[in-house]
Amino acid sequence: MNGNPISYRDPLGLFGWADMPTLPQGVVNFASGYGSYYGGLLNGAGHLLDRSGFAGPDAQQSAIQAEAVLALGINTIATNPAIAKQAACTAENWAANNKAYLAGRLTAGALLSVITGLGPYGGVALGLFAGMGDALNNIQNGMNTIQQIIPSMMGMPY
Repeated sequence: MNGNPISYRDPLGLFGWADMPTLPQGVVNFASGYGSYYGGLLNGAGHLLDRSGFAGPDAQQSAIQAEAVLALGINTIATNPAIAKQAACTAENWAANNKAYLAGRLTAGALLSVITGLGPYGGVALGLFAGMGDALNNIQNGMNTIQQIIPSMMGMPY
């Protein structure tokens, strides 16, 4: 830097944002997973609001339809071993390729569990709630295949 390093100035304009170091992709993925956990909780809370009817009858009907699609997907996996195996393989492959994202999501859940004093079972319950919130939100936004719905329950971004 040919400017004044004490005042962090660069009067010649030789240093700009393009010269700033970038974060490693693992850090970015971890932060994305961490934030997606809380996004899932908010999606779940939004679904509860819609389902309760306070957001109006159209929102309530949409929430009920999303629940039906999700239930059908879960039931299909539970009763069809071939689809269950395919879903498990998809989830395993995704988890193996997105360790930092998954670690961020799990860290957020563990941290919230500790802060709130819910313990491990409360943390698991919140994690399931966040996953269901993501899945229901994705269904309401047009996802309707098992290949899309089930992975989104794990927080897989689409």
